[in-house]
Amino acid sequence: MAGLNRRGFVAVAGAGALLGAAGCSSNASHSGATLFLHGVASGDPLQHAVVIWTRLSGSEEAATVEWLVARDRKLRHIVRRGTVVASPEHDFCCKIDVDQLESGHDYFYAFRANGAQSTVGHTRTLAEAYLAQARLAVVSCAHYQQGRYAAYARIAAQRDLDAVIHLGDYIYEYGDISGGTIAIDPAHEIVSLEDYRRRYAFYRSDPSLQSCHASHPFIAVWDDHETANNSWSGGARNHDPASEGDGRRGGRRASAPGMSGCRCVRPAPASSFTARFVLAISPI
Repeated sequence: MAGLNRRGFVAVAGAGALLGAAGCSSNASHSGATLFLHGVASGDPLQHAVVIWTRLSGSEEAATVEWLVARDRKLRHIVRRGTVVASPEHDFCCKIDVDQLESGHDYFYAFRANGAQSTVGHTRTLAEAYLAQARLAVVSCAHYQQGRYAAYARIAAQRDLDAVIHLGDYIYEYGDISGGTIAIDPAHEIVSLEDYRRRYAFYRSDPSLQSCHASHPFIAVWDDHETANNSWSGGARNHDPASEGDGRRGGRRASAPGMSGCRCVRPAPASSFTARFVLAISPI
């Protein structure tokens, strides 16, 4: 694979993936498929903990969501369970940092609300000791209108992965670049918090990405497009002060909408933008 850069990796990985994913099947109830439109996800695993995520759809007021983690896909041997409130403040996203788990173990999880159940997801905790090898899928620069998400479907079908490493640019903030041939929501460049939430919701509605999240835990860091392209303290490469306003790109104030939107949908503790897995293994 000499000379293959990270963009090329995504393209090659997705070239034959149109057969679809053989990962976690769509096992949500009919009403669950309506309530949990954006699927389930897990991420930032440690030896004894992992974060699980979902989003409650169709609600205008805060609602209680039950979560459960089990040793088996049919959720018969439950090891951890509890409830969480899906609120408008966090765009009805639910994240639980599930602890007291066994190291190097496979787990299955799901969410329930209003008598309906989500898809059952699969996750895995880290091993306690050093491993001789690990199987990881590495992805980045996931621009939906430049290839869609066939690569995610191929990754979802790999049953022996330990985790998916996402190196950033999980979304792109650009407006429609396809001339209307490939849908994107919203169609304009995203700037406000509502814009970012809509863009993440659109990305997370993709079946291939949902299958990938439901099949494997993600370990993710962020790059620039989660907020703005090539941003710095005074702005960003694609920022237009005349149409987007002064200071809406770059710096703490400018990136706040993108960062807030990212915090809600990442299956990682809300307190950190750097994957705690990375923090745990970094000598810095």
